Amino acid sequence: MSDLLVDLGGTSLRGATRVDGALRVRRVPAPGFVQHPALDGPALVEALLAALVELAAALGVPAPDRLGLGFPGPTDPAGRAWKAPTLWGDRVGGPVDLPALLRQAWPQAALHVVNDVTGAGYRYLRDRRDSLCVVTVSSGVGHKVFIDGQPAVGAHGRGGELGHLRMDWSSDAPRCDCGGVGHLGALSSGRAVPWQARQEPNPPPWAQGEVTAEDLAAHYPHDPWALRVADRLAAPLGRALAAVHIDVGIERFVIMGGLGVALGPAWAGQVAAHAAAACWDTGQDWREGVETGEEDDDSVLLGLENMLRLRGAA
Repeated sequence: MSDLLVDLGGTSLRGATRVDGALRVRRVPAPGFVQHPALDGPALVEALLAALVELAAALGVPAPDRLGLGFPGPTDPAGRAWKAPTLWGDRVGGPVDLPALLRQAWPQAALHVVNDVTGAGYRYLRDRRDSLCVVTVSSGVGHKVFIDGQPAVGAHGRGGELGHLRMDWSSDAPRCDCGGVGHLGALSSGRAVPWQARQEPNPPPWAQGEVTAEDLAAHYPHDPWALRVADRLAAPLGRALAAVHIDVGIERFVIMGGLGVALGPAWAGQVAAHAAAACWDTGQDWREGVETGEEDDDSVLLGLENMLRLRGAA
C-alpha cells in the first residue's frame, strides 16, 4: 500500500512516502499568496492541486492508495477547510471542500484531511490515551489539545486556533495574515519577528535592517538583545497557554514549528515563565511541562503516518 503524506504550510509544502523503510521527503515552496501574489482565491486553490500532483509524481507515488494531508487551518470532520491565513491570506473564503479538490487527481485514494497541527499531535502521543497540547510556532501560531488520545476541535473542527485569539488591543497592534489585528499569530510567530524587533530599542549592528526569524535564531540566546526580542515573542504565547491549562487542565505542552524548534529549549523556558506568571500556582511545574518538539521538521509527516496506522486501511 502506497501512502502520500503532505505537510502544507504557509512557507513550505513538504511531501513524503515510505520507501524500503526510509522516509523519502521532498520540499517545495508553498503555493500560497506569498509565492503567487498576483493570483486570486480560486487560482490559489487550483495552484495547490497542481503543486500536489507535481509533488506526488516527484516522490514516485503519482497514484497513492492513501493520502494524509495536514492543512494549515481549521478543517471540519469532512475535511473542508474554513480558512488558511498563512497560505491564502484573506483571498479564499471558506469552506473549501478539500476532499473534492483532491479527488480530481486521485479519485480512488482514501483521503484523510486534518489540520496540520492535529496531524503533528499524533507523533507526540506517548500512548493511545495520552493528553497534551501541541503548539506550532512557524509562519503562524496554532495549537491542538488532545484528550485521551483524541484531538478536541469541536463538532465543526474550529478548535485549536490560538493564533487567532486577539491579545493586543492597542491602536498600533500588528495585523495578522487573516486580516485581524493584534492576534497571537501576529505577535509570536516567525512572521511577527520583524515587528517585535522594531519594538525593542538599541539594536546591535547585526540588527540594523529588518530582522528575520533566521537572524533571531542565529543570535539567540547568546545575544542579550536577541534574548529580549525572543521574550517579546514568548510573552503572549505563554499567557495563551496558561489559559489553555486553566481551561482544560492540560499539563504537557510541546512546541514545534520552524521558529519554535530553532529557538529551542531556552525559548520554551521563556514561554513557560510567562505561562507561570499568567495563572495561579496549584503546584504545576511549568518548566517541566513546556518542551520543544523534535528538530527534524518531520512532525506533521510522521504524525500523519501514525494517524493512518491508527485509522487502519480505511
